[in-house]
Amino acid sequence: MTRIAVVSPSTDAYSETFISSHIELLPAKVHVLSGGHLPTYGDGHSLVKDYSLPKRIRFRLGQQRRGLAWDGQAKHIATIEEFLRRHQIQAVLAEYGPTGVAMMEVCERAGIPLVVHFHGYDAFSQEVVAEYRKSYHQLFSRCAALVASSYFMKDRLISLGAPHRLVQRDPYGVDITKFRTTSPEKNVAALLAVGRFVNKKAPYLTLLAFYQAQQVVDELRLIMVGDGPIWETCVRLSGVLGIGDKVDFLGVQSPDEIVELMKRARGFVQHSVTSLNGDSEITRCCIS
Repeated sequence: MTRIAVVSPSTDAYSETFISSHIELLPAKVHVLSGGHLPTYGDGHSLVKDYSLPKRIRFRLGQQRRGLAWDGQAKHIATIEEFLRRHQIQAVLAEYGPTGVAMMEVCERAGIPLVVHFHGYDAFSQEVVAEYRKSYHQLFSRCAALVASSYFMKDRLISLGAPHRLVQRDPYGVDITKFRTTSPEKNVAALLAVGRFVNKKAPYLTLLAFYQAQQVVDELRLIMVGDGPIWETCVRLSGVLGIGDKVDFLGVQSPDEIVELMKRARGFVQHSVTSLNGDSEITRCCIS
């Protein structure tokens, strides 16, 4: 069986269901490295060794999310390389561009192909692109393949300098068997919105649209799932608009709970915009 390593900067990001699907559904033996772009955990166990560092420093290394920037980095890279060799990893899938950049040296030292999956902010956020533009050029010349989930993302990566031949479009999958028993027309008049409460997903526009819709269909309700920096703002906005009693803010829900909510809803609603810093969704123009 093929053995691959999925490298994800987060260890518990509830919204990254696409990454958990890679881990669970890829037809291979999957090992998970997490806890930073240059990972600090392998299959749930710490990869941060002592290296004769004070306990306070070791703790900080284990907690950080953006990788390691310290004198022992070379030793840490060697530790990750040893993990890949010990588990006979045949390919590495790096989730997000900066993770791919961090894993370049490790994969080259281990002689393992590196595949990098870009997801959104890593190719569109102005701050991220400014920070990683030169590193991305190196990445594009050293990785085995790049994965884009839409034509929109594919075009963006090519515009950043990625060779056309390296970029593979592979849309996020949906297990439609989970929804075969659904009859939306028989459900109560409830609309469902699922997503992080961040600017590029514009949940406030969903609320404004619902405000107009419920004036036409009085019994209409809105269910909003997710959390994020503008969650409280949206809760307050629903009150200001006078629709607070018709909107249910459920917070974070598990994938199985979201499936059940979708089965019971009349329809799914979603806004998506380009935020002021350039961050954008990747699903635009993905219909083929």
